[in-house]
Amino acid sequence: MKRSILNKLAYLTILVVFSGCSSKHSIVQPTIATVQPQPEAISFSAKISTEKASPNRALVDKIIAAKVIFNSISIRAKANLTIDNLNNDVNLNIRISDDQAIWISVTALAGVEVARILISPDSVKILDRIENVYVKKPFKYIHQFVSHQVNFRTLQAIILGNPLDEILIAESNFADLTGKSALSGMLNTMAFDLIFDQNSKLTSMDLIDYKSSQSMKVSYARFISLSDQLIPHVLILRSEAPGRQISGSVEYNRVELNVPVELPFTVPQRFSIKN
Repeated sequence: MKRSILNKLAYLTILVVFSGCSSKHSIVQPTIATVQPQPEAISFSAKISTEKASPNRALVDKIIAAKVIFNSISIRAKANLTIDNLNNDVNLNIRISDDQAIWISVTALAGVEVARILISPDSVKILDRIENVYVKKPFKYIHQFVSHQVNFRTLQAIILGNPLDEILIAESNFADLTGKSALSGMLNTMAFDLIFDQNSKLTSMDLIDYKSSQSMKVSYARFISLSDQLIPHVLILRSEAPGRQISGSVEYNRVELNVPVELPFTVPQRFSIKN
């Protein structure tokens, strides 16, 4: 892996883990623990029920019911990433503690870890193991790559193929397609266009922030049932911002829901600190 793009890879992994296209590799069916509904998800559904009374209410309810609910998740994936026309193949190990932390280990195909990332609702921490550098940034750092309306819960939603909560309670236009449905509208300065399949699972999401001239398109495919929940194992992403372009492919090889996850993040003494 070229040293000149490592920092870009580390910083932008928080975006490109949400990308993917068809792959030749087979997907391993994991053994999944029983999923229990989260209180927050229930309260959000109640909010929809009380605030969004419309003829499309039944469709919104189906979309909410199809969302992935979890306490924790562990994902292993293979990815091909293109950042500013530089291409790399990497492995990703992703662990999430719901609403608390997203932990990502990036390894070269030879099995050598090149970066470790810990994202919380208020910060992004990166261990650059090639240059022995520790970087800590406020969460808003990622807004130079995506819309300022992207928050921690947005990242969780994109990883799991869930529609964004803010979009579901925004003023929206619905359209019935053949075997699919579409949802479009504006959320402040961001235009959104979502497509759902016959199971009310999100298959495509376009976000365009006109104020910052940033855009992101995410597509999902190959949904696999884990404990009666459909989770996408193939994703495609393209993100554009002034002077930056990201695209790539990620395929989840192993997914486990509601298993104990460790989020180790120790800064070695030899690392220099860069804030």
